[in-house]
Amino acid sequence: MAQNILAKSNGTTLSEHIDHVLQCIEALKKAKRDVFPETWWIALRYAALLHDVGKVNPVFQKKLKFHGFKKSEDIPHSLFSLFFIKPEFINFHSDNEELKSIVLSAVAFHHWREYFPDLILGSRSTYIKNIANNIMENKSEWYKLSDILYSSLKKVAKKYSLNSEAIGLNDLYVEYLSYNDIGASGLILPPYTMKFLPSRIKVMSDKKETKETYEKMRIFVAGNLIRADHFASYVEDSYNKVALQEIEISEYLDFGLLEEAMEEKFGSNSFWQKKFFRRKKDLQGENLILIAPTGAGKTEFAYLWGAEKKNFIVLPMRAAVNGIWSRTCKFFEEIKEGMSKKVALFHGDAALEMYSLRMKKGENTDETLQTKDNPDYEGELRLAIEFARHMANPYIVCTADQIAPAVLRYPGYERIFASLMNSCLVIDEVQAYDPRAAAIVTHLIQQTALLGGRTLLMTATLPVFIKKEVMNRTGISDNQVINLLNEPEFEELADSTRHRVRLGMHDGSYDPFIPEMIAAAQNGKKVLVVLNTVRTAMDVFEKIRNMDGENKLNTVLLHSRFTRKRRKELESQVYQYMPNQKKRYEKGCIVVSTQVVEASLDLDADILFTDAAPADSLIQRMGRVYRRYARSKGNNAPSNANVVIMVQKVKTGSRKGLAPGIGTIRSSSSSAVYDFDLTMLSLVILLAMGSREVEEVIKENMISLLKKEEWKKCFLVSGSKKRNNEKLIKSLNELISKYNCEFAVTEKEKLQWVDVCYQLLYDAQKKEEGFPVYLGSYLNIYDETLDILDNGYCSESKKDAQNIFREVRNVTIVPAVMEDDFCREVADWVRNCCGNITYMEFADKILYKYTVDCPWRKVIQKEDSLPVDVSKIISLINCADIHNKVQNKLRRWLAGIYVVNIPYENEKGLIYDE
Repeated sequence: MAQNILAKSNGTTLSEHIDHVLQCIEALKKAKRDVFPETWWIALRYAALLHDVGKVNPVFQKKLKFHGFKKSEDIPHSLFSLFFIKPEFINFHSDNEELKSIVLSAVAFHHWREYFPDLILGSRSTYIKNIANNIMENKSEWYKLSDILYSSLKKVAKKYSLNSEAIGLNDLYVEYLSYNDIGASGLILPPYTMKFLPSRIKVMSDKKETKETYEKMRIFVAGNLIRADHFASYVEDSYNKVALQEIEISEYLDFGLLEEAMEEKFGSNSFWQKKFFRRKKDLQGENLILIAPTGAGKTEFAYLWGAEKKNFIVLPMRAAVNGIWSRTCKFFEEIKEGMSKKVALFHGDAALEMYSLRMKKGENTDETLQTKDNPDYEGELRLAIEFARHMANPYIVCTADQIAPAVLRYPGYERIFASLMNSCLVIDEVQAYDPRAAAIVTHLIQQTALLGGRTLLMTATLPVFIKKEVMNRTGISDNQVINLLNEPEFEELADSTRHRVRLGMHDGSYDPFIPEMIAAAQNGKKVLVVLNTVRTAMDVFEKIRNMDGENKLNTVLLHSRFTRKRRKELESQVYQYMPNQKKRYEKGCIVVSTQVVEASLDLDADILFTDAAPADSLIQRMGRVYRRYARSKGNNAPSNANVVIMVQKVKTGSRKGLAPGIGTIRSSSSSAVYDFDLTMLSLVILLAMGSREVEEVIKENMISLLKKEEWKKCFLVSGSKKRNNEKLIKSLNELISKYNCEFAVTEKEKLQWVDVCYQLLYDAQKKEEGFPVYLGSYLNIYDETLDILDNGYCSESKKDAQNIFREVRNVTIVPAVMEDDFCREVADWVRNCCGNITYMEFADKILYKYTVDCPWRKVIQKEDSLPVDVSKIISLINCADIHNKVQNKLRRWLAGIYVVNIPYENEKGLIYDE
């Protein structure tokens, strides 16, 4: 009779499922090497034993057997489980009532539903009272079910040394809930949603344990229960093709193996990463901040730092993530056969990226061609994606939006935090995030430290406000902040140069610079042009093509508004034209791009023409120029400028919200690309550096300079509220005209530039007494976001949390000009497959070729925007036998994709004004 209690519609019984979850927990315990208290593991085992006992509910059993069965006044099995738990029998070998409360909450909320607040305290709370009354009125029947439940789980409890008496109908609780709301019981407290924040604050203040210890225990139990439950269900749904023990693959590379591999890779046994950790052994695996120039070898440093532990390597952009993942797979496979499969790729398009990469390799090698034709490959790919999603791999390379939004405490966020416990988190290029996202990443670093994980924050430039917060929140000391240029191996590099800078002006047309770009390319130079907006990049690209009448130059436009297939083709072209390799492309070329090249592409150009931007963004762009000299000492800068910063002159009648004269830069209230005051300050410091108006770029010297009228009038005066950007930019134009020169910048000066820029911004916005100018409110968003997070903000869902982090809502579209070809190609593909279609092939062959990401606001501006017409595709297939097989799949796969009448060209991409 006990086996009649089902846990899954696939036939898995409750006792089987709970045993599987407990096996997963034992695997986690083995992998975690007993670094957590034994009482925590006992609590987690009890949570696993009890988490699904509510499935004994006859209503739930009918749902499993008859999928269409529904009953209006039913409650989720996780809450129903509370009726069948006797907390007094949960034994920890110590008196710990708080752990019992944690177990009950973990059970109740391991499957969160958006209507839980209504069930607990709101309009649906009567559902629970009605069920409690039903149990009271029919106790004999419920006691029988309780006995069956007890019998079915008794052996499982004994197997894991748990007290089976904790399973059974809780008469006191049933009677209490027949009269009262579950929210008023004090037995459980929802850890999610803002509605319960006041109650959580009050409860936390009453805890015997410190707030941090209690929260750490709760996250450990709740997060690992969710992980184990999800993975066990995945194994059951895969019909045991995957081992339960693979929930945590603890196959880590040790320091010695990594060190030996790097000696072979670098052709030397004295590389700086090795010397550093030999000199400072105690810092390996500890919280660190590493500030190092682009191309210095930060990634190899991270491998050694995180040796012998689980690693999360987090980057801001998918292209950068794809590159580091490929590089890591290749390097690790050279160290140990099979290790490439232990490196997970984790972002929104990870499956498609891996599929496309394998297909591409299959076109070039017989060995991988066999894999390509392997009908099981898509299954292998799904397995890799599932392992990444369950965070089972020892090495996970991912975009920040997969990890960082957990600090917004969406339902189930504990799963991420539990994985970070005792793990190594690598955050690369934090300066690439806007202030809100940077605050979220800062809070992630803090939470990781509190939970016992370790973080390596590595970056080419680090704004002082982020540095101060990270140090304050994690306890990182000065000796844990490593400026590579201060290390013995890099002291001479600090004074080396590879960039000579010139600031020039234009009237918005870029006309003074375009002939210079073309001439450089005609002389064999690799010319990189970086503009702040896609619209500007399109315009400059068009002007270059028009001026180069016979189109003899290799000219490429690269930005984010191409179809995925076209963007990959363009990226390949760019790599071909200006690779960061000893063997270089013979002819000159021009690559016109946007911020996508700042951190995502490993390029080496000869000369850069760039829009004005904040100091850290400009340094990232400069890092793509003369990259071959990144680790060369001495003066390697050319005699003429190889970095040209293009500043727009004052232009009357310009569009509101733009800062004419600096390019597309926003004032504090606008929605353009960069903050006006931050960018103005960056340019003024750079001019002061180049003109040698200051002996050294330090804060005190710059404050003195900003008190001089000609420099001061580039900014608002402290206390002034009236903003006239045109007047400020006119003052900047005058400075550029007066100090018209080219100057080399050392690696050390670049770091000083960023450091002083953000120090001044920080002091000004903290209203330091006597500060000579007003520098806006750029840091306010960062501070306000941290304050909100510190006070327990909870997002309603993971999707909402990711949208807050990204601060953008894009949708996938098919440009209207491509609709007919799209529909026809889908129909032809379905016919050729005889209806035996798979999503991976569909995404790789069709969506990859025709779809573009587009802001939602642009879609709704077009009245004729409509979802893809699946019926049109079905009619083109024109085969009745296939129709029924494919139309449901196509509707599901194309849901949320729109056909939008925005112009699209193969060379320019999606065209609209931004």
